[in-house]
Amino acid sequence: MAEGIKYVVHGMKAECSEGTMQNYINADVGHGVLYQEQPLLNANDHEPQKNLTHFGDCNSRKIFEEAKKQADEKYKAEEGDGFFASAGKFLAKTAIKSALTAKELFSVRKCELDTPLPWMFCNMEHMIDGAPALTMESQCPCRYGGVIRIVSQAEDTTEDTIEETDAAFEKAKEKLIQTIINEPWNIPKLHDLFIELWGTETGNKIESDLFNLVSFAVSPIFAFEYVEKSQNATEATSAYWDYYRTNETYGIQRRFGFMDLYDHCGWILGMRLETEILTFIPEGSDKEYRLQFWKGAYAAGGAFGGEIGLYERSAKDAETMPYTEDNVFKDFIYYDCVSGEDEIKTVQQIYSKSGDLLIYNNTEDYAEDGDHFWNLAIKTDPGYDAEELVVVETLTIYDENTRDAIIAAVQKNGTLKLVETTGNKIVIQYGEFEYED
Repeated sequence: MAEGIKYVVHGMKAECSEGTMQNYINADVGHGVLYQEQPLLNANDHEPQKNLTHFGDCNSRKIFEEAKKQADEKYKAEEGDGFFASAGKFLAKTAIKSALTAKELFSVRKCELDTPLPWMFCNMEHMIDGAPALTMESQCPCRYGGVIRIVSQAEDTTEDTIEETDAAFEKAKEKLIQTIINEPWNIPKLHDLFIELWGTETGNKIESDLFNLVSFAVSPIFAFEYVEKSQNATEATSAYWDYYRTNETYGIQRRFGFMDLYDHCGWILGMRLETEILTFIPEGSDKEYRLQFWKGAYAAGGAFGGEIGLYERSAKDAETMPYTEDNVFKDFIYYDCVSGEDEIKTVQQIYSKSGDLLIYNNTEDYAEDGDHFWNLAIKTDPGYDAEELVVVETLTIYDENTRDAIIAAVQKNGTLKLVETTGNKIVIQYGEFEYED
């Protein structure tokens, strides 16, 4: 076998980018070649139920998109249709698409593998039974939008590590149970113990599994998604995984815009946040923009993170009802979420005051065109309040007048710090580092 290449054998696991669980890949009928005493697989081993088994629930929406297109085509109004015929087709099409939308949002769809194409990115130099050998880099596309990959076998995971992880979880669980029995009235202590339990590695795994169960509804309705630990993740890269971020679904947040009143009600949801707000009207624009920064604790101290959001209203409304401290209606001044060309690319880096990078979230990693009206990143680890966090935001602004207006607003703010302005990029710091000598 070729040196440096890791081949795939019967009994290894695979995962789908749209699935919720891993499952085994099988040789079905061996090809007469063994590797590490197991049958070696080739590019043609992609048949559902023979080589590939389901990957739990399917998060892909492609099947619903295709069904809606078919409804559009089937009930398309044609030339010569009378009023009632056209109206009947429209009603039928609307009913079918509404039912599909409801099913898309509120139902759990089981994985139905459809992999008509062979594996890609195989070892073309090593042919097995007439087809190239499967390697760890190979991928197989599913017709419903998922990409199937081989799960890397972690070389540094040991039984001792697993036992230590489980022991920490069991210890935290026992303390919580004893407190529930002996001190059920001690709410602050129960809260802290629950946070301790949730913060263990086993607790994080449970959290991930629970979110996967409800992601079919949470992601499209509330526009949240969980960034899972990647195969190549290490402690050094922990800022890039195990946190929640926004996605581009047209969720509740887009529909309800923003106003100060929302912040005043944040304590109901356990938010302990600091915020800074910039308002500005770029030269030549007919809009007033609201650029807002948040950092602090969520879930009553069980999580921490930061946000940046960009909102708008007409300049005429801003003149009639100015957003100023002396305006008694200030808390109720409403801004829409920006969309389209007004959206911006943002990189949010959340640090501890000592300079440790805790969360890194870049809209280019998940948003269409790389831009968004909102950048939220929350990690479910306790121990950080607003004053213990420093957020560094990198904004990419292509409109020169808007860029100049933001720079001027930051300079007037007094709390936010303008770190750098280079070309289209503006780097803004919220909070102060306290480096040790």
